[in-house]
Amino acid sequence: MRQKEGKASDLPAVLVNQTGYFPGLAKVATYRSSAREPQGWALKDGSGHEVLTGKTVVHGPDAASGDSVHLIDFSAWNKTGSGYILTVGNESSHPFDIRPDLYK
Repeated sequence: MRQKEGKASDLPAVLVNQTGYFPGLAKVATYRSSAREPQGWALKDGSGHEVLTGKTVVHGPDAASGDSVHLIDFSAWNKTGSGYILTVGNESSHPFDIRPDLYK
């Protein structure tokens, strides 16, 4: 997806693969934050119910963007669905799907 003209600060702080994720495979997102401690995150289904929670892993500066980032690994969730959202504090990702036919 091509980014519109604008600043990186226009992007959400919680970055996901907006195409989606495959069930049974790795599911990792990025949280842009300079916090030095792990942060709590939640995976919410299309109805807004929390289905999985955890803590971010502090990664540090991203080589490509220079942003300070944390990693969110939610690979443990393998149920298919649409409209999932990851949240960290008051920050939310764009909605995404988990399904085996993402590229059909």
